[in-house]
Amino acid sequence: MGGELTAFEVMWNEYYRLALERVNGMVRPLPVDYPFYVLIEASGDDADRVHADLEKLLDTAMRANMILDATLSTSNASAAAIWRIRDCSLQLARTFPYAARIALDVSIAINRMDQYVKTIVARIKEIDPGAFTIVFGHAGDGNLHVELHQEHTPDRRQELERLA
Repeated sequence: MGGELTAFEVMWNEYYRLALERVNGMVRPLPVDYPFYVLIEASGDDADRVHADLEKLLDTAMRANMILDATLSTSNASAAAIWRIRDCSLQLARTFPYAARIALDVSIAINRMDQYVKTIVARIKEIDPGAFTIVFGHAGDGNLHVELHQEHTPDRRQELERLA
């Protein structure tokens, strides 16, 4: 997509699934059982060509087994609905009974993101089995948002913050 790529966002399964389950008014564009969800946006002078290029990109990725499924927005409303999922982290956080939330921004290479997330989620569960993590972020620039939700226990909070 070259310079026409304007967004390359990622949501791990738990974030996507919980956003759809817990935040009012969400529309489900894809099933909730994939490991993660990528939101790609492109723009350019020729909207029809950009759309065709996105279709070609998705078709190539599907044929190469790089992706399992895809949806392509055909209107501003459908694009806004997908962005609403990506941007609902504060509304989602307010739906949890835990008062304590630790929000971290982590910079990491794209090819290391999935392993990092698996590792940090496992470490968090070792420290506090009741805690859980939602992950989303800007895959295109290597920045992940790691949000940790747990009961307020100051001794655990310091240990959890050191994980990132």
